[in-house]
Amino acid sequence: MNQTLPTLGAARGALVSLSSLWLAVGACAEAPPPSAGDVAGARVAIAVAPLSLPGVADATWTLTVSSPGGEVWTKTVTSSGYGDGAGGLAYVGPCDASYATNTVTVELIDLTADGGGAITDFRNPGPVSKTAPCDPNGDTAVGFDITVARAANQGFFDVAVSFDDVFCSAKLDCVPELLFNGAARDTTLVLAFACASGEGTATTLHMAAPKLTCSDGTELVVDPTLGPGNTGESNAHVYQVASYRGREAFSGLEKCYWNTAIGVDATTFTANSGVTCSVTAKVSASVGAWDDGQTPEGAVWPFIDVDVPVVADGALVCASHALDVDGSGVATDYALPDARETLDVGMSCGGCDGGPCAPAVATGAPVTPFATEGAGWSWGADEGGALGNGPAETTNKLTPVAITTAGGVPATWSRIYPGGNGIAPFACGLTADHVAWCWGKNDYGQGGDGATTDDHESPVPLSGGLVWQELTLGGYHACGLTPGGVAYCWGGNQYGQMGDGTKSTTDRVLSPTPVSTAEIAPGSPRPLTYRRITASRDATCGVAETPASLAGTAWCWGASGALGIGVWGESLYPTPVDVSDLSETEPRPHTWLQLDAGTYSVCGIAATPASIAGTAWCWGANDYCQAGKGGLCSGGLVSSTPVATAGSVNGVDRPLTYRSIDQGGEVTCAIAEPDGSAWCWGYNGSGQLGNGEHVGKVNLPTPVNTVVNPVRSISASGNHVCAIPEAPNANAGKAYCWGYTGYGAVGTGAGSSPGYSAYPGLVSGQRQLLWLLVNQHTSYAIEAPAAP
Repeated sequence: MNQTLPTLGAARGALVSLSSLWLAVGACAEAPPPSAGDVAGARVAIAVAPLSLPGVADATWTLTVSSPGGEVWTKTVTSSGYGDGAGGLAYVGPCDASYATNTVTVELIDLTADGGGAITDFRNPGPVSKTAPCDPNGDTAVGFDITVARAANQGFFDVAVSFDDVFCSAKLDCVPELLFNGAARDTTLVLAFACASGEGTATTLHMAAPKLTCSDGTELVVDPTLGPGNTGESNAHVYQVASYRGREAFSGLEKCYWNTAIGVDATTFTANSGVTCSVTAKVSASVGAWDDGQTPEGAVWPFIDVDVPVVADGALVCASHALDVDGSGVATDYALPDARETLDVGMSCGGCDGGPCAPAVATGAPVTPFATEGAGWSWGADEGGALGNGPAETTNKLTPVAITTAGGVPATWSRIYPGGNGIAPFACGLTADHVAWCWGKNDYGQGGDGATTDDHESPVPLSGGLVWQELTLGGYHACGLTPGGVAYCWGGNQYGQMGDGTKSTTDRVLSPTPVSTAEIAPGSPRPLTYRRITASRDATCGVAETPASLAGTAWCWGASGALGIGVWGESLYPTPVDVSDLSETEPRPHTWLQLDAGTYSVCGIAATPASIAGTAWCWGANDYCQAGKGGLCSGGLVSSTPVATAGSVNGVDRPLTYRSIDQGGEVTCAIAEPDGSAWCWGYNGSGQLGNGEHVGKVNLPTPVNTVVNPVRSISASGNHVCAIPEAPNANAGKAYCWGYTGYGAVGTGAGSSPGYSAYPGLVSGQRQLLWLLVNQHTSYAIEAPAAP
């Protein structure tokens, strides 16, 4: 979608602080109401823990003990007179032992600030009572845990301090146009909830399923565990439901948010003028998780209750409903010790996991900002806005242009990933804090913002609120890994590219959806996390990280021979790449250092067994000799399982091992060990191999002109190749490109005449670069910042 769901920057909420109050009820028969210093005889010993609310100098409590015979005593005391002055106190009083049980009641009356003024911005939980035995021969302890909600008075976008308590914010908005109802945006209810706690703590959000209930008998219960993105839920009045959850990092804290969007079809109400509808929900938060999905046992715990009329007499009546505003329907309430609230779905982020959030379990590892970032540049064709520099142009850019920074788009990038394989060009970038933005073609939802109607001529944020360690872009889809290695995909799903067991030739997955981790069979697990991920035009592959038994193994899902699974066709779930030995003397890789996918091919570098570590292997298409295995390459698909690149095993005058490989469709390039030299093979009709020739196909690894050696990184497409040399090369850190020049993607200023460049040439501007990747018609780079 072209606008993101609210992240509650302006909303105000509650600061949650825990107070424990303990009463020890002693033996007594009849006793006068206690007074200060009256500690003689049988008694009740009351202890109240500090409130821990910032800025609180004193608290006033009313304490009452009563029995079935009536009130035994009541007294108002302050924590400054009988305690620590910050909410905690200790007091003594009798109970009525003529009855087996008494009732003990505590009530918070006032809070006083450090400067002496009254604190009025707290939500009073009211009297809290418990029954307790009154034993004439002993004391009875009665425990109260009281959590007080106080107005936070903090905006989530300008908090720059550390604190120990939990700040929360909530609201419900009726947005005239947000989710898509068919081809057009329509009315959307957005229930937005966010909380943040102190540095090093794990904030957990709790939610009971939101409901839209109507007087005509229809009800929709939203499953908050679904998503991120569209959940597939709908009914007669609801055209779509979406769930977005995630985190944002600030100095010293993590903000977790959980937004639920309910698309309401207003036309269904006008046909029935008497219908009424309301939306209800409950949410809460805590530092750390709850064990049983309920507010803590025996506690007075705040939650946010949502009960908002949406439709009355067939017309929408909801607007913007902020937290704790009179009449808004979004208000702080309290669960009392004898009436716990069930909030059975939890989501945790911050502290121990720090990564993006998911229901019930954490999905990420601590997020450390990328170490480098710089200005983004692009050159070549601008189809669909692929250059990311504003309105799309039909004129190719023969030299680098800056990726736009207008409208809040980031000025610097740490990673840029191209996609589209020349058919639907698009790109995505990651900022230093791991946030993703995408631009270019979006006809299959590959832009990941919840829409398919418009191409993106400038970067737009990826929906879902996740943060990312790595992205990969296919022909019509994209995938990524969170910092914890959890895999998500979005976009076209014609062949099962999502890896979640589904496929569709018409529906698109418009925001990130998790790749399946379900076991293939009992005792045969699929990866839970991945260390690397790569996408071909219609498939995706990854190198597993966990569970440990699968570490380093390769898995693919999607379409045809690019799967490497030994059969042609489709796989809707991650399926292991074939590792069966070719022969007793030539085993296939059991684990992998790296995989890289092109249009219909995948290549990788073996990790084990040790006898072939560092060797290059490919599978899938070989119609342009992109497998580099020697022999004929006119037969189309080379193999449905990995085959060794010629020269990589017992070769002559060719590298035995490689440090990295890049499969670009019709061309494959790699960096050799130990000297860092560049080698390419495959189609060379436009000089893509960089060896001075521009004719036909080459079925063996061929050295690129040594002007680029040694090479730090290399990136290939079917049309052109670019590389960055490293020291001691005199042009270390600068970009060289070669191959087809018709789109300007070589960046040297060369265009359609003569149409090729068979030798590497320096890209115009000769900037020092951190990053360089290419697709068929466009190239992308990140400039290194100037030395201080």
